[in-house]
Amino acid sequence: SRDIFRETGRYLGIGIASLINIFSPDAIILGGGLIGSWDLFIEELRTEVFKRALEPLSQNVEILKTTFQEGSGSIGAAGLVLKTATKT
Repeated sequence: SRDIFRETGRYLGIGIASLINIFSPDAIILGGGLIGSWDLFIEELRTEVFKRALEPLSQNVEILKTTFQEGSGSIGAAGLVLKTATKT
């Protein structure tokens, strides 16, 4: 079963690297059911991200897990609205 989590981390890392290359975020915050198994996949995920993302964009990106159990999507959306509103 550890191999399944490692493979999951690898594929998540590939996808997240693409998002970093497109959006150049300061942080990636992951949530949901997989977070309970964070320690089983995070190493593979980080390895793939830093292997595949463009170096200048990936050097300072933090990969974090959410501490919110429910409503994290709504909280993230509200944060994005606030960030966008304060830019103008």
